[in-house]
Amino acid sequence: MIEKIREEIKLLGQHPELLFEKNFLLRKRLLESISIFESANNSESQLTQELSALKLKVTERNESIVGYTLKKLRNSAEDPLKCKSILFQFLDREDNRFKESNLDLLIDEMFKVDIDSVRRPKRNLDYIHLERTPAIVVLEAIDHLGNMGEKILYDLGSGLGHVLFFFSLLTQCKVLV
Repeated sequence: MIEKIREEIKLLGQHPELLFEKNFLLRKRLLESISIFESANNSESQLTQELSALKLKVTERNESIVGYTLKKLRNSAEDPLKCKSILFQFLDREDNRFKESNLDLLIDEMFKVDIDSVRRPKRNLDYIHLERTPAIVVLEAIDHLGNMGEKILYDLGSGLGHVLFFFSLLTQCKVLV
């Protein structure tokens, strides 16, 4: 099993598109594989050091992309079409509403949320299950509703606020949590 994970890490680490701006899914898969390998292998080998360096490089790349994208969005805040084009570059044609997309991961990074830890069930009565609304679904809703102008969007049970974030940014409507 460890050998299989090691091979996957090697392939992903050498993937020519690993550090491309929109490849959050590829980097997430690599980071997950590295974490599995690290938890199963406690030695201080050369490979462990190389994986730590690769993990740092990928994490720094994600942070750099998020920072740059946030800056572009802030500078374009008055122009919803420009904001939309900035976000759409993280969607691929094959993205669909049933799969996690690069845009979903970008937004998670912007919100600094580890969605899996938030989803992890708590064993008490106060637990409310969280499922993030996929970005593609929210973008379709925005397209369907059109320009909302000064209308108010109230999202009851807004979770982490992804839907409100998109609506506020792309329609200039007012949002309430």
